[in-house]
Amino acid sequence: MISPASSGIKNGFISGLLAIIVSLVLYFVSADLMLQISNWSNFLISIIFMVLAGLAVKKSNDGFLSFGEGFMASWLTYVIFALLGAIFSYLLFNVIDPDLSELIKARTIATMQSMMEIIGGDEDQMEETLSIMEDQDYSMSAGKTGLGFLMSAIFGAIPSAIIALIIRKKRN
Repeated sequence: MISPASSGIKNGFISGLLAIIVSLVLYFVSADLMLQISNWSNFLISIIFMVLAGLAVKKSNDGFLSFGEGFMASWLTYVIFALLGAIFSYLLFNVIDPDLSELIKARTIATMQSMMEIIGGDEDQMEETLSIMEDQDYSMSAGKTGLGFLMSAIFGAIPSAIIALIIRKKRN
């Protein structure tokens, strides 16, 4: 029988490494493309492997799976996935391409400016908002990376619970 922990760890490492590979391929094609697509591709990869982790435990348990087992397998998959993603992001923004945070800053400011122009607000308030955004620090420090990982791990419990509810099968 496959334990929820072993399934979660295995699927977490596979999904995390796959997401890193996809992100690197996108990055080498275009950093801007990576910033546009990687969040969605990472989300899909994580959900697929969270489901696979729970189903592996279910299959090894003669088709039965408690909510707790399903939750543990899928959440642990997500936590490992998020940990590898956080390490990769830190290395990408601090070692591989330290200027990437400036690209994010420029894209964020341009998006906000477009939104404010569509809404049509006060010109002075638009300038003040953009000035505040310009002064913000978009770097990826170890502290920001760690906090991002913790928040991600906590919020990863939500899809884990949904997946566990869907794939569980109680013994009669």
